[in-house]
Amino acid sequence: MNTETAKAAPRSAEYPVLPWYQQPWAGVTSRVVAAIFGGYALTALCVGLLALILPLGKVEAVLAATMASFAFYAIAVMTALATRAWLFLLAPTLVLAAALWLLQSGAIA
Repeated sequence: MNTETAKAAPRSAEYPVLPWYQQPWAGVTSRVVAAIFGGYALTALCVGLLALILPLGKVEAVLAATMASFAFYAIAVMTALATRAWLFLLAPTLVLAAALWLLQSGAIA
């Protein structure tokens, strides 16, 4: 092959410069941040709500909810990385936060 005829296209034409939020790594970074911090928030709310609604003694309910938290966090992280992370984590987190707030304020018995 003749090297004179096979000239490479300029890099800017082949790979246009994109703003930072359109870079491929931005989506991955966003999902990882959502999985770590959003998964933690979702897990904490699940554990708090579960500890309040389990029909056990206080200590047993907290221990059971804490043991379940490992499964909750693993599921939240895996699902956040496999789907649209922020939407998956935000909706249940808001619902659980509202339910936990209502339970603790005494609005729901």
